[in-house]
Amino acid sequence: MGIKLVYNTLMYTTYFTTNTLTSTTTSSSSDTLALLISQFMAYTIFYIILYVFTSICNAQIFKKAGVKPYIAWIPFYNTWKFLEIGGQNGAYIFFNLIPFVGAIIYAIFAFMAAHRIGKNLGKSGAFLLLNIFLFPVWYIWLAVDKSKWKVVK
Repeated sequence: MGIKLVYNTLMYTTYFTTNTLTSTTTSSSSDTLALLISQFMAYTIFYIILYVFTSICNAQIFKKAGVKPYIAWIPFYNTWKFLEIGGQNGAYIFFNLIPFVGAIIYAIFAFMAAHRIGKNLGKSGAFLLLNIFLFPVWYIWLAVDKSKWKVVK
């Protein structure tokens, strides 16, 4: 009888533990899925807001540079044009396709373009620091500033 009681206790413990783990895993899976969906939605909303913001500011900068403002709303081509008005080759956008190192290479050319754009709008070289550390301030400043485009070499 003592062996049967131990056996039944072990079976009950095994059954209880298995069901608890299964229900916990199922609950955890649905929680994980909900978390992933909410993160995806948050990132999507953030990037839509970022895209609209940069497009509005780029449209104003493009207008000052003599480029048609609607180009600022065309994905990828707007970055190509940004690089071109900044004195860089627009094809440098393709550096982003190279994992890890490509983003760094592209960032260097984008900062060089931002520096040239700032210079063409009459800003000092130190103005680039705003682009590096506070790019929304840099964009807004160049977009609403009354400066005129003058090509500086």
